[in-house]
This record gives sequence, C-alpha cells and structure tokens, in this order.
Amino acid sequence: MKKRIVRSTLAIVFSSGISRFVSFISYIILARILFPSDFGVMALAWLFVNIFTTLFQGFRTSIIQSNEDKSVLFTIIFILEPFLAGISIIIIYFTAVPIGTFFNSTLLTKVLPLLSLVLLITSFDAVPSLKLEKELLFEKRIIPSIIREILFPLVAIPLALLGYGVLSLVYGILVGSIASLICVWILAPWIPKLRLSKQIVKKVTNKGAQYALVGYLLFLLINVDKGIIGKFVGSEVLGFYSIAFLLANIPVEGIAEVMGKVSLPALSQSQGDENNLRTIYERFLQLIILFTLPFVVLVIPLAWEITFYFYTEKWLPMVRLLQILSIYGIFRVISISCRDLLHAIGRPELLIKLNLVQLVILVVLSIPVTLNYGVIGLSILWTLTISVLAIYLSYYVKKLLKLDLISIYRPCIVAAIGTMILVIFLKELGFINSIFSLIFVISLGAFVNGLIIVLQKPDLPRQYKTFLNTIWK
Repeated sequence: MKKRIVRSTLAIVFSSGISRFVSFISYIILARILFPSDFGVMALAWLFVNIFTTLFQGFRTSIIQSNEDKSVLFTIIFILEPFLAGISIIIIYFTAVPIGTFFNSTLLTKVLPLLSLVLLITSFDAVPSLKLEKELLFEKRIIPSIIREILFPLVAIPLALLGYGVLSLVYGILVGSIASLICVWILAPWIPKLRLSKQIVKKVTNKGAQYALVGYLLFLLINVDKGIIGKFVGSEVLGFYSIAFLLANIPVEGIAEVMGKVSLPALSQSQGDENNLRTIYERFLQLIILFTLPFVVLVIPLAWEITFYFYTEKWLPMVRLLQILSIYGIFRVISISCRDLLHAIGRPELLIKLNLVQLVILVVLSIPVTLNYGVIGLSILWTLTISVLAIYLSYYVKKLLKLDLISIYRPCIVAAIGTMILVIFLKELGFINSIFSLIFVISLGAFVNGLIIVLQKPDLPRQYKTFLNTIWK
C-alpha cells in the first residue's frame, strides 16, 4: 500500500499542478473578455447546483470509507446517484424562476437549468471514479480531470469571444464533464451485477447521510457568503468576490481537496494501527502545508500586481478581497486536513457540532456585517471564524494522534517569512513593472521558499528521491 500511496500522491500533485495552471490561465483570459457580473451570476448558479452535489459526495465518502463487498457498494451508488440527479434537475428546473426573481437576475433563471445538467453527467462517473479511488489508482484517475480542464477553455473562450457571455462558461463545463465521463469509463470499466444487500444499503445510506450533513454544513460555511453578497450587494461585486475567492483558494481546490482523495482511503485502511495512521497523516499534512503556504505568502504582498497585470484594471476592486481571502484559504487547508482524518476514522460527529456553532455565528452576523461594512467586512468575518475552527481542530488532532505539529509547521513558517521579506523588498525597489517581472518575482519567491526549507531539512531531497525511486521500481 505504501508504494500506491506514494505513487498516487505524486500523481495527484502533478495533475493538480497541470489542472490549476490550465484553470488559472483560462480564467485570466475569460476575465479579460467577460464582465464581473457574468462571474457573479455563475457563482450564484453553482451555489444552487452544488446543494445537490454535496449530497452525492456524502454517499461517495461513505462508499470509500466502507469495507463491505465492493460489488454491492458499486451497485448501490450506480442506482442511487443518477436517480437523485434526475430529481435534482427537476427541482432546479421548477425553482429557477423564483430563484432568479429573488436575486433580481433573469440571466440566472436561464443559466440554472442548463448548469444543472452537469449533475446527471457526473452521476454516471460515480462507479469508475470510486473504483479507482478505493484501489488508490490515482495515476489513472487524474487523466479525466486533466481532459476536463483542457476542454473547458477550448469551448468557453471561443464562445465568449462570440458574445455568449456567461453561457460560454456553462457550455465549457458541460462539454468538459461529458469528455471526462467517457474517459473514466474507458479507464475503469464496470459491468453492473445488481447485487444488493439490505443491511449494507442501510449502513451506507446512514453513513452517507452523516457525511452529507457534514458536507452541507461545510457547504453553507463556504457558500452562504456568496448568497448574501448576491442578494444585498449585487452580481458585479459578487463577481469580484468569486474570482478573488477562486484565486485565493487555489491551494484548497488544487492541492488540499485533491490530495485528500488520496489520504481518505489510505487513512481509512490504517484504522486500528495508530502508528501507521499517524505516519500517513503527518506525511500528508506536511505535503499540504509545504505546497500551499508559499502561495499565500506570494499573494498577500503582490495582490495589486497580480490583479492589474493578469486580470486588467477593471478587476482592481478585488485586491483587498484577494489578500483577505488568501489568509482564509490557508486556514481552510488546515481544517480540511483535519476533516479528512476524522472522516477516515469514522468520527464526523465533532465536525458536525463545530460547524453548527460556526454556522450559527455566521448566519447571525453576516447580514448586519455586510450591510454595515460591505464585502470587505464579510470577508474578514469569514476568515476569523475559519481560523478559530482550524486552530481548535489542529489541537484536537494533535492530542488524538500525539503529533508534534511544531516540527511540521516550523520549517514552512520560517521559509514563508523569509520569502515575504524578499518579495516586499523587490516590490519597494520598483522591480515589478510588467507582467514578466511579476512572473520572475513569483518564480524567485517560490524558489527561495523551497531553498530555505531544504536548508532547514537537508534530508528532504533524499526523501523525495526515495519516493521517485520507489515509483520507478
């Protein structure tokens, strides 16, 4: 299993880098063509579509965590998810008009039913995706994801240039999802055997409901802000917020969430073996922090330059949002690593309680904060709550696994401080005056960050060389 974990981790990191790079470039080009309000409408549409996606993910997590007969588990999800997807599409179709009216957006009414089709498309990839994930074959699982990311801009950018507006984003997503579906079935074919067990069905659905509840709490914690902004501030401001959130959360979506797909089955298989569980979790936590913290360190001092040179002057109102939300992103990374551990060992109850408390606080404070302090105040509120949650969960996991978190965090924090000092120094000298000098400073900062870490941990290159040698053999 160790070889699979190593191979899967490196495959995840590689694919994540490609996918995030393609996505980053795609959205830069699209942001130059489209208007902030287009991205605001898209953010609202995803808000309602993801309500149902979260339910599906709860059942998928239950399947991964379960050690029951795989053929029975796959049959359950093969029947259940498309059925739920069909119901979801019908619900969205009949509620699109009142939703659009509530947010004062006729365009949202048109976008919602089209975007909801992605639920049906992705519901059919459940079995082959789970098959690859349970067997830790992520080097194959990454191929459909890369294909989806590449096809999206190939469809969306030409349509945007032709004047399709926000619909260009929708069509790009649908085409990419269909191609990904075809690819994953080719890589992991499966013939339904229609084997069912009442006991297993009950167990999976009960666990799935628990994980879905945690997922919904997290969903609300991540997305309620978008609904509040869309209602009380408007789609244009939501567009600034959604792009800033997307950029600031690249470490979350591109690294933490993706690597979590490897850690979840690996941690699940280590239940009952405390030493192995601690070792695997330490490895993933260190890798996640190692790859995500430099991003935040570079974004905070360079937010204005990144916005101006990459997204053009019309996006400058999102600079402060980008800085605040990048801090939000790193605390979210930490909380996600704790969440994956608790899911893997079958202890989601703590997450439910903590997220309920956090949600109540945010629901009570978000609207008055937004009305009085605008979207900046809301961003600060969100960042403060996620930071408290991440610190508490880290302390809980530290006690649970007897971790030495200081030894994990210290090299990365020292490197982050050194990198930020260097970047600010170059910025104050006026070195950054074009997109090319900006790219050079970002690259230099990433290199220096890695160098400082290696100086503190000289054995790190040897460890990675061992990883690569293991895969090569």
